[in-house]
Amino acid sequence: MGITTSGTDIQQTRDEIGSEPSVQGIYKIKTETVAVEEGPTLSKSRSIAGDVMIWGNDDFGVWNSSKWGSAPDITFILGNTLAAILGTSKLGDQSSEYVVWRVTNPNKTYHERFGFDTFNDTDVTTADWDTDNQKLDFTNAEIAQSIQVYKGTATITKATMSLTGTGTTNLALQLSTDGSSWENVTDGTQHTFTTTGTALYFKITASGVASLTKIQIAYQ
Repeated sequence: MGITTSGTDIQQTRDEIGSEPSVQGIYKIKTETVAVEEGPTLSKSRSIAGDVMIWGNDDFGVWNSSKWGSAPDITFILGNTLAAILGTSKLGDQSSEYVVWRVTNPNKTYHERFGFDTFNDTDVTTADWDTDNQKLDFTNAEIAQSIQVYKGTATITKATMSLTGTGTTNLALQLSTDGSSWENVTDGTQHTFTTTGTALYFKITASGVASLTKIQIAYQ
């Protein structure tokens, strides 16, 4: 570095480093707000039917007795093919179906982005409810209908259904508070129900090609 250790010819190492920068760096912590969209909560129940094991029940809940099922001569025995089959009339009956008894939405607003088909009424829907690509595709005359997107104790009197997607003018929108009395609604416009109820369903009928990425229904 050209440093001489004897005499007066001494060059400082500092000279080789250079001068201090005239601009100093300023570090700033950035705060970012991330909006979280909470979806609906659906609760289901299933009624007890047939010969079901019930702990403490005199007919279906006594260990090592014939009171596990309807056959009086069958005793519950682990490993026994007749008397210890879970899910059969020997120990429990799973023939009853789950029934939706409550659906709630944060801020009374239902959001559907088609990542799941939980609220798709598959018995009616003919449109392509595409959970892989998270969209709902229509061709002419196809229908998309939901099960209850709200179900509770509060009476629904008004609702606003809003669509995000393409070809939305090719879609006729309907809402129902009981699943049978359908009322026509306009995209983004609040609707006052003629028939009120404690549930909410939507139906969309296409008159041409359309594709949706989101359905939002705010209700009161």
